[in-house]
Amino acid sequence: MSSSSVHQNNEIKSQTKKILAIDTLRGYAIDSENREYKNVSKIDGFSNGENILENHDRYLKYINGSLEEKKYDCIVICCSDSNLALEKEIKNLCLKIFPTSKIYIIGSRAPLFTHWFSKLNNKPNFGELIAVSRIKYSDPNKSGMVCGLFTRSKSDEKEDEILVQIDGINIPTNDFKDLEGLIKNKMPVYSPTNPNINIIYVAVYPEGYQFKNQELVSNNFSHKDTDRAKGALLFGKNKMNENVQNYIEIKEHQDANVKVMKAAKKSQLSSSVKSSTKLVNIQSVNNEFQQQHREQLKHFFAIDIGTTSCRAALIYIDKNGKEKCEKVNLKGENEKMPSIVIFCENQTYKGCEAEENYANSSDAKINSENTVYDITRFLGKNINEISKNQFRHFEVEENRDFIKIKIPNGLILPEVACGELLKYIAQEADAKLKAETKRIVTHVTLTTPILNNEMKIKYETALKCAAQLASLKVIEFIDAPTAVLIDYIFTYKKLTIAKFNICVIDIGGGTTDIVAYNVESNGQEFRLKPLFKYENSKFNGRNFDVALAEKIESIIVEKHGHAVNVGDNFSLLSRAEKMKIELSNETSAKYLYIQKEQSVSVSREDFENCIQPFIESFKKELTNINQKLEEKGQNNEILLLGNTSKIPIVRQTIKDIFSNSDIIEAFHYGISFAKGAAIHTAKIQQSNDNQISVYKY
Repeated sequence: MSSSSVHQNNEIKSQTKKILAIDTLRGYAIDSENREYKNVSKIDGFSNGENILENHDRYLKYINGSLEEKKYDCIVICCSDSNLALEKEIKNLCLKIFPTSKIYIIGSRAPLFTHWFSKLNNKPNFGELIAVSRIKYSDPNKSGMVCGLFTRSKSDEKEDEILVQIDGINIPTNDFKDLEGLIKNKMPVYSPTNPNINIIYVAVYPEGYQFKNQELVSNNFSHKDTDRAKGALLFGKNKMNENVQNYIEIKEHQDANVKVMKAAKKSQLSSSVKSSTKLVNIQSVNNEFQQQHREQLKHFFAIDIGTTSCRAALIYIDKNGKEKCEKVNLKGENEKMPSIVIFCENQTYKGCEAEENYANSSDAKINSENTVYDITRFLGKNINEISKNQFRHFEVEENRDFIKIKIPNGLILPEVACGELLKYIAQEADAKLKAETKRIVTHVTLTTPILNNEMKIKYETALKCAAQLASLKVIEFIDAPTAVLIDYIFTYKKLTIAKFNICVIDIGGGTTDIVAYNVESNGQEFRLKPLFKYENSKFNGRNFDVALAEKIESIIVEKHGHAVNVGDNFSLLSRAEKMKIELSNETSAKYLYIQKEQSVSVSREDFENCIQPFIESFKKELTNINQKLEEKGQNNEILLLGNTSKIPIVRQTIKDIFSNSDIIEAFHYGISFAKGAAIHTAKIQQSNDNQISVYKY
């Protein structure tokens, strides 16, 4: 061999990329040197209540300890389809362990088909259908197949060829004649302009199954638990620019809009995409994911998940073709429900049903001990960021860097508790939407408090995990006061011509959030220009409840001369919250205890003295905010939100500080948190702009 040939071979060898493919569903990994790692556990999402990210973090650390090779150029991780909602977060976990590797997070189906297609002798041709059927059972007494129906296509923007799954078919038999009949019946849908196309049938069966050759089947082979990882390895090799023979990329998500087509030039594809004809034969199948789901969404669902209560709203097209934006009733005609969950041994109660079952059942004591509340205060936080509350009956502890709530029935992740709330709300929304459109909710916009960048990422990641429990994909986040402002303008300023500054002060259960915008409306649309945002985690409704509960306890001790068991802490805190609201309209409120035979009264003056330290510390900050606002102009409005803002001493303090601004009080804002979020999402979808600042009426 010549020296030049040796040099060339060494150069090729040095350029070969090291690739690792991990199948988290089967607990199997393989690398480009054909090293296999079997039985390395597997991930099943929220297994036994475990957090998806916690599970992946532990799994990746475990597999890293098993590897012979510690440095890979590329790592491909196969996740369950539901876990793809956390693609970025899982990727970040992987980068902490493999910081120099190129990371790809892919779904569960595409790599399987990638491996199976690699067994075919040639790539499928344009204008053909490929039916890959997985026979479910090795038991000859059982039958049934799942078929993935594919066609070959080209990207609109690139010349890349891809295979797109256009349908998934379940049949109760193992007979490909039955499958052929079903496909032929739907051929006008698959290929509107040419129903007489060639169909390639491929059979994949479990090990141990005795496949009998069928006339229609051109290829057949058994599949193994290792197939997915091997397909992911092919994917990785292709991404690292290694020439994989007969490789063709598979589109991860099924797309029924794609039709069978002949090979077409790029220019022809582009012009075809612009056509609105229903029987268009050529469509682009490589649009960005955001654009795809924008076209698919016909309704918009939003949830305001607060520290003490939740609300939800839907925008949809009704049976008469009219667009509606409405609240979702969360129990009878209630537009809100409490943010509490009871984890009983055999059942979980959420929201309104939790409130009803809390004290009205024979297991009241058990229910109270297993009640979780103030859930959003724990999302995305570590143990040092959790504020103490002597009236909280449950403990919060750190477990493997994750916060968990300790109740008698076990350790509960805040994401799991939050997910139960979202699941309950989604079910109520499903009932409403099904009645109007025959659809169910699959995507959601969630409101958040105002947070700094680091905390915002953690909080939103936790909410994504919670939403996944409810089978919801989060498509947008919006801070709560901005959401209310959007609904306020649509409700009260619509079609007006105006220019003004507005400051929204939202004193919620967990935080006080303040946003200020310059608003310009020309009668057809309005523009929001952000001026500033502010957050205070100490001045909030829950801290006022705690202060009032402490006052109630001190009055009882003074009355009896010693501490008295007045019931469980959550009951006391809940009653203190209701008394706080009563004292906004009354001069005194009563607390009943010991089977409601004893009572104490708290005056408004007593309550104001309790919260005076909070108000004094907040005055300076409000004064600075007013100064900032007045520097932006003189035509200013103040929009007050939250039950705490209705407390007379709080409202008067704000009026005194913002004396040169118009204070907006006559505005029923309850459902506006969710409605504004839904409107915001709808406008984003219509405008195709994630950074939207102009809203058309």
